[in-house]
Amino acid sequence: LGGTGDRVYGWFEDARRLLPDAEWELVEGATDFLAADDPERFTGRLRRFFEAH
Repeated sequence: LGGTGDRVYGWFEDARRLLPDAEWELVEGATDFLAADDPERFTGRLRRFFEAH
């Protein structure tokens, strides 16, 4: 992975540390679904979420 892929991985590492286990499981499940559906839109939403928190 390069560029966006590295940043997304970093966001996931941050989320894993910050979120309780139950919330992380929801994020992980939603992530699999959304990333498969529309990767570009999903990474934009993920970026905005982490910039806001």
